[in-house]
Amino acid sequence: MSQRRETEKGPSAIIQTPQSCKLEITNLTRYGHPLIWKAQTLNIRLDEIPEQFRSFERPHRLLAFAQIDGEVREDGKPAYRHLGTVSQQSVIEHNLKAGMTTQGAKLLELKPELTRSQTKLLFDKAQEAALAFYANIPESEKLASAAAAWNICASRQDELEVARKENANPQAYAKKVSNFAFAAFPNEIISRLDKLQFTEPKLVTLLNEANQFLGRDWNPTEKHAIEIRASHHPPGHERHVSRLLFVQDTDGEYKEFAMLSTRTGMLPIGTKAQGNFIGVEPATAKATIGLPENEPIEITIRELKNFSYVGVAEKVIKKQFQGLTSYSSMNRDSFMLSISSQKIIFNYIRMGKRSIFEK
Repeated sequence: MSQRRETEKGPSAIIQTPQSCKLEITNLTRYGHPLIWKAQTLNIRLDEIPEQFRSFERPHRLLAFAQIDGEVREDGKPAYRHLGTVSQQSVIEHNLKAGMTTQGAKLLELKPELTRSQTKLLFDKAQEAALAFYANIPESEKLASAAAAWNICASRQDELEVARKENANPQAYAKKVSNFAFAAFPNEIISRLDKLQFTEPKLVTLLNEANQFLGRDWNPTEKHAIEIRASHHPPGHERHVSRLLFVQDTDGEYKEFAMLSTRTGMLPIGTKAQGNFIGVEPATAKATIGLPENEPIEITIRELKNFSYVGVAEKVIKKQFQGLTSYSSMNRDSFMLSISSQKIIFNYIRMGKRSIFEK
């Protein structure tokens, strides 16, 4: 909110589209559309603000142009004028993009600029709510509640990407903010910092051709020097924009092995440690279903270890599909990495009594 007060000066407009989406248009006074203050009907177009015109003080990506109350130019064409920037929250909530338009929107409200005292009051109320929530939790349940709150408040990046690709409801992939968990459970979070928590990250994409140890059998008791590096793979590659695990080979050179799963604890790029590789249950099965007078259909069954037949998955799948399928393969496509020593020292800032909503 403090940053918003610095980047969104003056009043803002709350506008509702015919689809019942509420958009907040900010920085109205900067662009000075003369008709916005008594607007009835708005036709809006969103344009992208070029990157060279963005900065920390002006971070907005979208600029709203509006024709208000049917205004036309001298040539009779609709008069679209600069209206204001689209708030970051509106962009996230409704997945707004440059080029989008809406006709017949209504002005619901003109909101005054937040003052410093109003911002502080909102912080204080939020802090009070977090502390009251914490006080009502039995002592024996506080740590479990902290974990549950973190799970609810934090976003998984892989789930956000999947939701975007599937064009799900924008609310499903709005990035969450974990401030509440920090505010309500500071002591529980601090108590976990004395000991490294992410000692068993999960390694995935082992069957990718980038794995320079493809086919190697790992001794689960043997320790190896490892290092976490940023991905160098291009867009479209399975390991693009990820953290990769490199393992020191017998010749002393670090070679690419696997990708760290985004669904488990993530250690920083540059981490060096000693670790051993612990095999996990096969995670994926592939089978070909052959029905009479039909083309064969190949199916993939994922996350076997999460369901009833974990441990006997291969036997069960062969039996269940007997007579209908040509069994293809069982893929052990992931490993657990057990880290026994770490060479990077992490410094944690222990939070005081101030409101960490201001973070």
